[in-house]
Amino acid sequence: MDIDRFWQVIKTARSSAATSGKPLDEMLVSLLAVRPSQEILEYAARFDEVRDGLYWWDVWAAHGTSAPPPSRTVLPSTLPWWRRCRLTATRPCSTRT
Repeated sequence: MDIDRFWQVIKTARSSAATSGKPLDEMLVSLLAVRPSQEILEYAARFDEVRDGLYWWDVWAAHGTSAPPPSRTVLPSTLPWWRRCRLTATRPCSTRT
């Protein structure tokens, strides 16, 4: 998924959330849930790239803090199903547990 498509998905979710009154995260999950597993994983990879781009000292200095939050480590069991299946190559991504 290229960066333009990534932002288009977010833009669509944002406008749908504004129209329906549902939270943005729920609309984003709804949009992604109907897509093929490969596209969901591509979205997750692009999301990680965008998020990781924020972990630069100058971004955090502009925010008024000297460092990013103390830990970005999350236990796999607390991740959404589409992030867990990407972490474990032996698990089929079609199962949503």
